[in-house]
Amino acid sequence: DVSRMVADALEQGEIPGDIWLLTNSVGQPLITPPRGKAAGSADTSTEMQRRQVSQLLRKLPGSPADREGGNRLAAARVEKTGWVFVEGLSSAALARLESAARLASEPQNYARLRRDVLLLFGYLVAAVLGAVLLVSRRITEPVHELLRAAEAIGDGRAVHVKGTKAPDELGRLAAALDRMGRRVARRVETLRRLHHLSRAGFRTTDLKEILARSSEGIGAFTRAETVIFLLHDPNTNRLEGAWPGWNVSDELAAQVKVPVDARSMAGAVFKSGEVYCSNDVEHDPYSSPELRKLFGTVNAIFAPLKTESETLGVVAAINRPGGFGREEIDAMTSFADVASLLLKNARLYATLTGTVEELRRASRLKDHFLQNVNHELRTPLTAIVGWTDLFTEEKVDEKTLTRGLAQIRQSARVLLALIDDLLDLARMDRGSLALDRKALHLPDVIQRSIDTVRMMAEGRSVSIIFVPATSPIAQIRADPLRLQQVLWNLLVNAIKFSRRHGRVVVRVEREVERYLISVEDDGIGIPTNELPHVFERFRQVDGSPTRQHAGMGIGLALARSLVELHGGTIWADSVVGKGSRFTFTLPIRTGDRRSGEQEPIRAPEEAAAAAADGQLIG
Repeated sequence: DVSRMVADALEQGEIPGDIWLLTNSVGQPLITPPRGKAAGSADTSTEMQRRQVSQLLRKLPGSPADREGGNRLAAARVEKTGWVFVEGLSSAALARLESAARLASEPQNYARLRRDVLLLFGYLVAAVLGAVLLVSRRITEPVHELLRAAEAIGDGRAVHVKGTKAPDELGRLAAALDRMGRRVARRVETLRRLHHLSRAGFRTTDLKEILARSSEGIGAFTRAETVIFLLHDPNTNRLEGAWPGWNVSDELAAQVKVPVDARSMAGAVFKSGEVYCSNDVEHDPYSSPELRKLFGTVNAIFAPLKTESETLGVVAAINRPGGFGREEIDAMTSFADVASLLLKNARLYATLTGTVEELRRASRLKDHFLQNVNHELRTPLTAIVGWTDLFTEEKVDEKTLTRGLAQIRQSARVLLALIDDLLDLARMDRGSLALDRKALHLPDVIQRSIDTVRMMAEGRSVSIIFVPATSPIAQIRADPLRLQQVLWNLLVNAIKFSRRHGRVVVRVEREVERYLISVEDDGIGIPTNELPHVFERFRQVDGSPTRQHAGMGIGLALARSLVELHGGTIWADSVVGKGSRFTFTLPIRTGDRRSGEQEPIRAPEEAAAAAADGQLIG
């Protein structure tokens, strides 16, 4: 009954497989519905089914299904009864199912594949876009940074470029832009300092202020420990330290004296006109031991101070930590050029100022000279005109006639002496004044000069005393007339400024190589501040129109020129209120000291006669 009930239930239901049966616990078929028989087909024997069921039972409760001989079977055991339900598909059924499943699943698989391909493509496109964006960002960001740095450099602003240590091309470009930015910043700083120096320097013409500002600008930019200007002295042909400098004392600058022709970097730069830099001064072939010792020089830059027409000197920047580079060399050249212009302008201004002062002084001297000439000419001319009028209008006695003629003669000589002095000054200026040297006896020339002014001295009650040398005086070679002219000017000057009843002393002294001739008076004296100017042309201690003493102010100037033509010197000593002493020297030449003089020497009388034949002064 149970078997029938199960069979009926299975007949009414839907069983997926085409093989179905129910066995007992040992595998004997209990129920085999007709569909199962049909499904088993003719070649399926009861023995094969039993073997398959036995295999399934052995595998229970392991694998739920097994495929044997092309069939696919599944079994389930009922625990209470021990029955086993077996269900399965034959190979033919499996083939039909696979064919149907393939037909049903092909459109779905294609749609799924298409969707998957589209999704994959979308993912790939998004990934590529993200990668491109990331890569482009990594590339463009440094490029934008470099572009901003280049714009800043173009505007002259200081920049700091990132990524200079990167090994790629952008890193190398960044490093190059960074170096360029630093150089541009230094150049801008150089131009700023040069502009400041130029504005400050062109407003002043003081040499020390120009040196101070230039040294400060060079020292601040180059960061050198010391900056000093070495200016050329054409008289000694040396480069001499100028003060003020940068970190240089006045005493240290005064010790710097470098001959141009000596071995030194400063001399080489002065002669070549090119900048010279040495970061190893100790082993430099042009190094100067003196400068190394003075400044402890380790490294240095020397730049010439050049103008269009000349080289004024050299400027040196000494001892920079780390040495000097290209930027410092270029900046030093620019600073030296500006400093050269400032120094030249200062010198031109000083020259122009001196010229203007000289012109003003010359104008004042001209006025004084005209006043003096008017006074000096009017006095003797007045005497001449007065005496001649007296002679023509009245009869005079012999004594008066003799006195008048003597006064006329004396006045004429004074006029002649004034005219000769003026002509001699003109010859001095032209360089055409020459000496007619002759062998002469110095005391005779002095005595003759005293005789020419004796009348003038007597008129002022001034006595003239001649003190010859204690040792014998040898004859010398000189121009007797010019020497007498010097003595006459000194004697006239002494008599003029002596007090009444005073005295004038003429002394001759001998030294080893020269004679000393002095003219001393006990007059009013000369102030100390006027002593350096007494030998200047047209210069008088009292230059006012109301002065008490006559003169044109050319006698002492002419005396100095004539003494210097003889190879001697002249100077003045004075004490106000006690008198003055004018001393000049005449060199004793080798020929003058020899016993056998080649040129014949006249006796004193002959020399006096020769002088009398020529021009008489006084």
